[in-house]
Amino acid sequence: MKPIKTLPFSVFLLAGMLLSCSPQNTTELKSAESLIASQNATISQLDAMIVDLNTELNGLKNRLTENEIQLKNALDYLEATKKQLAQSENKTKQLEDTLGIKVFSGIQPSYNKSITFNNPFALVSNPDSINPTWDSLVDFVYLDQTDTFIYKTDDYMCGTFAETVYNNAHQKGIKAGVAIVWFEGTGPVHALNVFKTSDKGLVFIDCTGG
Repeated sequence: MKPIKTLPFSVFLLAGMLLSCSPQNTTELKSAESLIASQNATISQLDAMIVDLNTELNGLKNRLTENEIQLKNALDYLEATKKQLAQSENKTKQLEDTLGIKVFSGIQPSYNKSITFNNPFALVSNPDSINPTWDSLVDFVYLDQTDTFIYKTDDYMCGTFAETVYNNAHQKGIKAGVAIVWFEGTGPVHALNVFKTSDKGLVFIDCTGG
């Protein structure tokens, strides 16, 4: 029998390498590498989404803080307004109790501009009107032509004069009021205008023509 020749170890190593690098294993390796790359890309996208979400969350927190501050300021303003309203109501009650003066706001006065037929006020307010200064009120009254109209019984009486001045003032952005004079036992007998100037207080103006 002839002796069997043994192959060198390097030959077996080379054969193992060739076997391990078969087409099937190469495909699996590439597939695994592609899967890893895809997962890494997904992880990068998730990291970017987390950064965006954290940024959005911080923005929401900041807006929430701003809204809380605005809400607190609004509540403080509301509380201050309530106090001012209470003070105004007390002053109004004092006027009524001591002088018989009643003050109304935001309503059409209960006053008939005529004698023989129903002719109520038609006051047109401007919400942007402000209280005038004394000088601006003087300028308005000087230029206003209501006092040049002729007084006519049942047609153009003191109520209509007061209504006209009121509407003209609000058209000019000047806050105005109508004052109704009542005599005890007779009811309302006269209408005129009232303005609250910012520097000289209440001013009553009667533009009823003759």
